[in-house]
Amino acid sequence: MWAANDDAFSFSKTVQVSNRTTRAEIALSHVSEYAQATVSQIVSDSGVEEPNKPIVKRNGVTSVTFTLLVADSGATARWILHFWS
Repeated sequence: MWAANDDAFSFSKTVQVSNRTTRAEIALSHVSEYAQATVSQIVSDSGVEEPNKPIVKRNGVTSVTFTLLVADSGATARWILHFWS
């Protein structure tokens, strides 16, 4: 995923998962000034959470939202899901 803007800007991507034990990760791969990449929401057996962390593992995941935030900058990030069930 990528985002670029002269002001503050965020881009989010939601991925549906089939009720599985999942580890969700996001990592910045290029930043020109300022950027932040997080798992911004995860829906699982634990309920709806907004962890705002780069790595989250939960059981019974049904959706994961990744967010890339830039401020007067541009950035790219990669996201990945690992499944155990």
